[in-house]
Amino acid sequence: MVYTLTAVPDSATAKVTITATGGTPGEVVFIFRRDGAGVHAIRDSAEGVEWPAVGDVVEDDYEAYQGTTTDYILTDVDGVTLASDLNVTIPAWGTWLKSPSFPARNVKCYLSGIEPVTYPARRAVFYVDGSDVATALADVRGGPQGEFSLAVLTAADVAAMRSLLQDGQTVMLDAHPDWGVDFRYVSAGAVPAVRPFYLDGLGLDQAARVFVFTEAVEVDPPIGPTSVDPTWTYSVIPTVIGAYAAIPVEYA
Repeated sequence: MVYTLTAVPDSATAKVTITATGGTPGEVVFIFRRDGAGVHAIRDSAEGVEWPAVGDVVEDDYEAYQGTTTDYILTDVDGVTLASDLNVTIPAWGTWLKSPSFPARNVKCYLSGIEPVTYPARRAVFYVDGSDVATALADVRGGPQGEFSLAVLTAADVAAMRSLLQDGQTVMLDAHPDWGVDFRYVSAGAVPAVRPFYLDGLGLDQAARVFVFTEAVEVDPPIGPTSVDPTWTYSVIPTVIGAYAAIPVEYA
């Protein structure tokens, strides 16, 4: 039995589509991403993927690090490598705010600003009787905390951003690593939407908004496979996909 694995990045949707061939129906396999952050199962492979009765295994990875070189590996349930696609170049596809659980909500945006970021200390300081210096007990420093702003320019993207943020769950800030953005997976407090002011236009832009992510804290990636967006209905399909024949091309 000959397995193959092919990973194809798509800058337009900020994802990598992985296609595995050669398996048998009912077989359970896993797909891993290996990059500078380590080795992790892609989200929809976290609990294993059962090979379909007809066709290949096709999965999308929205959480690869853009601007890097990445390996994708197909394994069996025992972790034995079946196939791989190595040194896949992930293009720089710009700044996106993503919903790890509902990628249909992902929004392309612009990094508008980052306030000073802190890495809080977790420590206790004690002053011992008779000593002129303190004793400190410390744990590792916490992850980044602070505030950043993302801009979107159209009314459609403003609505999409509000839909993405509505459930209050962890979001993913996907920015090029060379920018040195401290945040990746983020839990934020209030997110006010501000109208940007354009000096050349001498006024407020009608559609554009800057979303300010206050009390932002770096958190662990959420656990679990991708879910179907609960707000979708059949009436939404024609606005998202041009033809019914295109559905299996875009969605597994």
